[in-house]
Amino acid sequence: MLNVLANVTLNLDGAYITLFYLALMIITGLLFGKIAERLNLPEVTGYIVAGMLLSGVGLITHEQVLKLDVVTNIALGFITFQLGTLLWWPKVKARLKEVLIVLGLEILFVMGFTFGLFMLFNQPIWRALIIAAISVATAAAPVIEITKKHRSKGAVTDTLYSVVGFDNVVGVIIFLFTLVIAVNLKDNSAITFNEILEPLKNIGIAMLLGVMLSLVMIYAQHHLFTKFQRHAKHEMYLVFTVSFVLSATVGSILLGAPYVITTFVLGFIFTNSIDKETYKFQTLTVDEFIPPLFIAFFVIAGAELSISMLVQYGAFAVLYAVGHAGGKLLAGFIGTRITKSQTIVKRYLPTSILTQGGIEIGLATIAVIALDDPKIKSVILTAVLIFEFFAPLLMRRSLNFAGELREFHGKREPVAIPSDHPSQH
Repeated sequence: MLNVLANVTLNLDGAYITLFYLALMIITGLLFGKIAERLNLPEVTGYIVAGMLLSGVGLITHEQVLKLDVVTNIALGFITFQLGTLLWWPKVKARLKEVLIVLGLEILFVMGFTFGLFMLFNQPIWRALIIAAISVATAAAPVIEITKKHRSKGAVTDTLYSVVGFDNVVGVIIFLFTLVIAVNLKDNSAITFNEILEPLKNIGIAMLLGVMLSLVMIYAQHHLFTKFQRHAKHEMYLVFTVSFVLSATVGSILLGAPYVITTFVLGFIFTNSIDKETYKFQTLTVDEFIPPLFIAFFVIAGAELSISMLVQYGAFAVLYAVGHAGGKLLAGFIGTRITKSQTIVKRYLPTSILTQGGIEIGLATIAVIALDDPKIKSVILTAVLIFEFFAPLLMRRSLNFAGELREFHGKREPVAIPSDHPSQH
């Protein structure tokens, strides 16, 4: 027994101490999330502040944050899986034209504005290009956290899910191809055919893995889960879902494929193969498992941020913020008018799609390794710091004024419903 304890003590600088820090981050994040809620702020903001505080006072070091990278990846895998499960095809199909036009304009405006601003301030073309590509995606984590927390439901929420879901998939694809171009521009070398094929191969692997795993889940649902009673079925759903999302995430990473595409495809296909009652049951089961992962994800993201970065990289972060926010707002404004969207969507969608966070940090990490340029991640982290404090609050406010939030502090959210809202007729 003493030998076992001695071995544990000797390993305190390894996995055990990392798990201790993870527990500290989750508990601290929960506390600050509740404080933020009391201050009428999104809990997400509290989680971010908790991470910044733990890092700022030295309780969490940069080395410990790096060791928790696996937690971030797993959490992001679950987030994109959940986002996929929220996209029911009949609803997506009804808004597909609207979503595709907004998405196309986002790519055009966000990349164009961000690239132009960085070139205007004399940045190398390869750096401006890759930062512009990173800025295309919209962080799904704050969207899922806030809409789930307040049981958001309605036209704006449905459109938001579709835009963010496809935005992330397309954003990752654009990033992978842009990275090839950026690397060759930096090295002054020509792009080879094999270099173009590599992103295509990785995207194909991610999609194929997502399809294969979803087919197994569908088979289990129709031929296995239905044989169990409710309590046992709850356990089966929990075990299968966690196992398959973990497999999708880790399998993609090992194969060098973008796991956010794999988990999104897995969630999207599975949710469209089950009936409404099963969907509600499955969603409730997963929702009970995810909160600690959500909190850990945001606290870790907060621990990577630093107020001191605002001084060193603040100017470039502002350029990024202006390019991203300006492009998203303009795309949402023009896109919803071209497609003659509902008035409520025209008013509140543009201000709901500004979130930045985990996926952008992940893409920046890949870019730093490929381009050997730490400045990229520093700029993205500083910009994320800016966005994390206003984008979730603005999104919640927009959904609130759209009349789509159902609960707040256990009660109905006070809303300002426009005269043209369906509930007014």
